Amino acid sequence: MKKYHKIKQKIIFYVMAVAISQAIVISVIMCIGNIRSTDSSLLDNMQTTARIASQSISSNLHLLCERIYNLSREPAFTDPAASTRDRQACLDNAKLQIEFVWLAAYDPDGKKYMGTIMRPLPSRTKNTIRI
Repeated sequence: MKKYHKIKQKIIFYVMAVAISQAIVISVIMCIGNIRSTDSSLLDNMQTTARIASQSISSNLHLLCERIYNLSREPAFTDPAASTRDRQACLDNAKLQIEFVWLAAYDPDGKKYMGTIMRPLPSRTKNTIRI
């Protein structure tokens, strides 16, 4: 009877060892699969988001360039006889209509010719659009 009890314990031990090892192997495989699936999903989502963001930025820049181009073609800027007051009024009107934070005109040397008082610091004016 004692031997039978030992055999029963050995069978239980080996069955439990196989079950635990299978559970560990399956868990590792599932974790690897989940990580790969998550990486793939995140990559797809990020690519889509980046494409949408780039299209939005591109269309906004195109619209901004078009607005600035149209503003530069105003008679106040194309007519050499136009006064500084007319040009400033044109800038103020454009600022209100287009909702710019600030709007200024610069001379060919890059110095502010006219525009709003509130403007970025001089170090930031390198990237401004000149009209």
